[in-house]
Amino acid sequence: MRINYILPSWVKAGGFRIIIEYANRLQSKGYDVKLYYPKNGYDFYKGQFKPIYKVKRRLRIILKKEKKYEYDIFNNQVEVLAVKKINDKNIRDADFTIATAWPTAYDVVKLNFKKGKKIYFIQDYEIFNSNIKLVDLSYKLPINKITICNFLRDFLYNKFSMESEVILNGINYNIFDYKYPQKKDDNLKILFVYYPMDRKNMPLTLEIINRIKNKYHNVEINSFGFNKDKDLPDFVNFYLDPDESTIVKLYNQADIFLFTSKFEGFGLPPAEAMACKTAVVTSNVGAIPDYAEHMKTAYIVNNLDPNEFIKGIELLINNKNLRESIAENAYYSIRKILDWDISISKFEDYLKKLLCQKNSQ
Repeated sequence: MRINYILPSWVKAGGFRIIIEYANRLQSKGYDVKLYYPKNGYDFYKGQFKPIYKVKRRLRIILKKEKKYEYDIFNNQVEVLAVKKINDKNIRDADFTIATAWPTAYDVVKLNFKKGKKIYFIQDYEIFNSNIKLVDLSYKLPINKITICNFLRDFLYNKFSMESEVILNGINYNIFDYKYPQKKDDNLKILFVYYPMDRKNMPLTLEIINRIKNKYHNVEINSFGFNKDKDLPDFVNFYLDPDESTIVKLYNQADIFLFTSKFEGFGLPPAEAMACKTAVVTSNVGAIPDYAEHMKTAYIVNNLDPNEFIKGIELLINNKNLRESIAENAYYSIRKILDWDISISKFEDYLKKLLCQKNSQ
């Protein structure tokens, strides 16, 4: 069976990790999988007056300063094709062609029937750095839809009256595991991902860690991300764009992982931390209700009050037994919930169901 994935670009990001995991695992089961992306990317502000953005984008295209293709990003094992445009000429015939971001959905829905059944794989409400009107309209396109958690399914149904199939992500436990058991240092360690996007709520994270550091001087604060900002306090040990093994080591060595996001399509970092046997303090967003339980496998905050996050962090700082119990429970429970074998099996069942629907897109 042939499956085409249409990506918006080729970059190192969490959503791409999920797509590549699907592609690799499907190919290992005998499917013929290819990944496509447009060489010059997409104009995410299409139809809007954004002169600075559009000039910069045009210059990148002219000067060919787009990021170079790295075949082994996230250990990709599937052929990747950079094409001039996503259209019938450049995309092979297949049984299924899958859009993976809102601009790709518009191109996929235009492809002819020879490209197979069409699926829109939705990982988030992608209004960031985009023409929101086009984002919203993409969810109303006549195309089969998959969402990655119950919250996202319900959110898109309530907002757009859109039905979708929910298939939870898996975690690659060959990568995210308790490999570096070095949590017995004198200094307790708190870890967070630094991502200066509004929905990630970094001002709240920084307020929390400043207050914790002022009260608990021996607590070590670590962070990693793609960009280092001047807002980061000097006491934060920051790892700029670390490799995978470094990220896993940071998860492993952390005693507490902090996550204060306002909105998530899923929320992978808390799940990855749990898989590495780290106690998580998190906002109740995305798939958190699907894979975590308050006071059993995580400390879940139902609002964005900094005092509530600090309450949870202090509880774990001062109660070692509870901290270790939550981390231990999380380590085992996450493996039963976010299992790639389950995800792939559900995905295969969904494909078979679509093939039986004569009038499906």
